[in-house]
Amino acid sequence: MLTTVSATTRGQENEKVRRLESRLVREHDSVPPSLLHEWIERAHARFATAPVQDFVPLLVERAVRGFARDFAIDSPKASAACPSNWAHNTARRLLARPLPQRWAHTCGVARRAEQVARILMPEDLDTLVSAAWLHDIGYAPGVADTGLHSLDGARYLLRVGVSRQVCGLVAHHSGAAAVAEQVGLADELAEFEDVPGHLKDALWYSDMMTGPDGRPTTLDTRLAEIRRRRGPDDPVVRALAVNVNERRAAVRRVHRLLRRTQPTKHSSGTRVGGMSA
Repeated sequence: MLTTVSATTRGQENEKVRRLESRLVREHDSVPPSLLHEWIERAHARFATAPVQDFVPLLVERAVRGFARDFAIDSPKASAACPSNWAHNTARRLLARPLPQRWAHTCGVARRAEQVARILMPEDLDTLVSAAWLHDIGYAPGVADTGLHSLDGARYLLRVGVSRQVCGLVAHHSGAAAVAEQVGLADELAEFEDVPGHLKDALWYSDMMTGPDGRPTTLDTRLAEIRRRRGPDDPVVRALAVNVNERRAAVRRVHRLLRRTQPTKHSSGTRVGGMSA
């Protein structure tokens, strides 16, 4: 009976920590959700043997808030990661009125891109954030053509003279190649180069860690939301059987790079590995 009670208590505690994570992800919009998740997991593990488990969620929250403050202080200057005015204004013109939820998601992806831009070379910052603003314009009336929004957006951008690098990032973002295979547009998508490396990963991360309402989310929540919203017969959902591991790998790579840029000390002077309450 004692074992059952202990297991029940631990389950309740885990549920409180998961709710805490959801709340902190919403509150700390300036911190990538994957870092918040890692900080929570690390703090939770440290306090797992605390004599009074009722206080564990509070101790976890206190520790994570300290790291979130340090991360915000250590963030790059906003001007260094600012997207081009044209990319922002174009996305707003095409999406804000006809597709307000898509516009909200786009704004969230651009904010996330600004946060993760610290992993890039300075000359790539504007490219990433511009691609984030433009990645979903293929849904817009007047731009949508084939039904593959990544391809339609990239073709529009190429027609108006945007660099082929940004066009390639938009064309291939978040597993678009697998979706193109599903709908018979792989050859058309191949018109655009799949930009490799950190730029590609950072755009995928920004998209996959942002919910449809523009709020930060976790990867598993985002994948579940895509499946639920689109349904099993949607090409994007069918493509997940092919590209979900690629999406996860991109998120993991960016997360590892973000870890290297996080503050090395807590504001109290305790090192990150020390997790003080």
